[in-house]
Order: sequence, then C-alpha cells, then structure tokens
Amino acid sequence: VKLASDPTTNLQSSAVTEKTTTKLNKILAPTVMMALNLLYFLIPLVSAASWRENTLISLSQTIATIETQVNRILQKAT
Repeated sequence: VKLASDPTTNLQSSAVTEKTTTKLNKILAPTVMMALNLLYFLIPLVSAASWRENTLISLSQTIATIETQVNRILQKAT
C-alpha cells in the first residue's frame, strides 16, 4: 500500500483501497469480536478441565503412594 505522501501514489487507487479496507473492517470486526468472546468463554473451561485432570492425576499418584506404604507395613507385620 502506497502512502498519499508518495508522489507516485494514485490517489484514486488509494481511495479505493481505503474504501475496501473500511468495508472489510466493518465485515470482519464483528467476526473478530465473536471469536474473541468465544475464546474468553473457552479458556476458563479448558483451564478448569486441565485443573481437574491435574487434580485427578495428583490424587491417583497419592493413592498409589499410600497403597505402596500400606503394603510395606503389612509385609513387615507378617
């Protein structure tokens, strides 16, 4: 895109480019806003799901550790 200050710029072409850009902005702006709103909605869901998954993994590891310790205690007792 050439600048209007550039002596080789075709001002009519610049006006068409500006109109096209303005039209695209009007068309795309709502779509971009919808996409951003969707992201703002989805990110917490993904984070919550990830947190739940990490919590379950941590609980599973804790249970496995407890089972190992209980088995050692039972082996020593017999």
